Amino acid sequence: MASSVASRTWTRPAPTLSHPLVYLSFSHDASCVIAADASTVHWLSCDTFSLRGLYQERGASRAVVAACGDMLNEKASTCAVVTTMTRAAALPAGGSETTTFAVRRWRPGYLNYHWRYDEWATDIDAGEVQAVGVHGDKTFLVHDGRVDVYGPGGDRGVHVLLHRVETRPGGGTRTPLCAASRVAPVAFACAAAEAGEVSVERWAAAVDGFAPLSSFRAHSSRLGCVAVSWDGRFVATASFKGTIVRVFHAADGTLLRELRRGADRADICSMAFSHESKWLAVSSDKGTIHVFSVNVNVPSPSPEQEDSNKPDSPNAGSALNLNAKQGSSWSFFSGFVPGYFRQDGSLAKFRLREGVKYVVAFSHHEPNTILVVGMDGSFYRCEFDPVKGGDMKQLEYRNFMKMK
Repeated sequence: MASSVASRTWTRPAPTLSHPLVYLSFSHDASCVIAADASTVHWLSCDTFSLRGLYQERGASRAVVAACGDMLNEKASTCAVVTTMTRAAALPAGGSETTTFAVRRWRPGYLNYHWRYDEWATDIDAGEVQAVGVHGDKTFLVHDGRVDVYGPGGDRGVHVLLHRVETRPGGGTRTPLCAASRVAPVAFACAAAEAGEVSVERWAAAVDGFAPLSSFRAHSSRLGCVAVSWDGRFVATASFKGTIVRVFHAADGTLLRELRRGADRADICSMAFSHESKWLAVSSDKGTIHVFSVNVNVPSPSPEQEDSNKPDSPNAGSALNLNAKQGSSWSFFSGFVPGYFRQDGSLAKFRLREGVKYVVAFSHHEPNTILVVGMDGSFYRCEFDPVKGGDMKQLEYRNFMKMK
């Protein structure tokens, strides 16, 4: 009689993460936490905290800087990791150290972590990298002072630099001043060259390239954080003071909401729109997570309206022109703020330990639920009442740095 033997799959143990973490974010759909120390990146399921992806550097000379992943489904996903290598240069008088950056992009197959395949790697221009993102076949690199977009080009689809936007240096902030849409078409917003201004870029399918850059004034002082809605229609900004958050229509810079986080200064660590752009979550170094109602009824633009928003249109940039020479944060918006406009406080709050950087996202499958992950390894799942608001209800807590 024939005997059968159950097939066995060998899985190598995953290396643990160590303090301090160097990078922390969520995947595009917030189904995964992406956490990195100097040598290892983990893609962890937000539901089970099982490992959905792994990257590990084996050389001591190269270190992880940033990581991302769209985690679209269990069979196809695109991830990217930015690493840096510092080495001594053979120069007279004792030499010096040079730092180079490289970005690796690949599809991790069935989201196992046995091996990487379909990998693309390239060295990139020198300059500190603060964040990396992927959107379809494009890779975004956020530097302190510019945003670079890479994509297929040249022979055999080799990834090349497609687009570059010069931005205002962050002035020491570690919060990347750039955010991108999650779904097509590609759109991203970043700090413009002038303090307090935002630049919005859109991929124009008709010309297979980015449409002309549009900019508008968001604050009277430099920016502290930027967020973009899933569909790229709305932009949220916070100044470095961290007391006011503003929501704009990305197409023309119209101010839609002004939200008051609090009276005390704070460093805004992250902001995130809900999938339908009804809510905005904000985290700061004060340890308080806020959820604001930003539900706005702005219809999707028609092709004619899209054309009117181009920089050479007589109607384009009207919001910017109205506030270009105004003084205070209130006066420079007085030209286009409607009469019913008011500052709105947060609907719901959740209090955490002060002084820890927290990143927020909305659950991809649970209504009225936010996810919070901290640089100390903490993870919280919280539910808010969309009608009554108030303090959020903690549904889950764990520390992924201490998991076996």
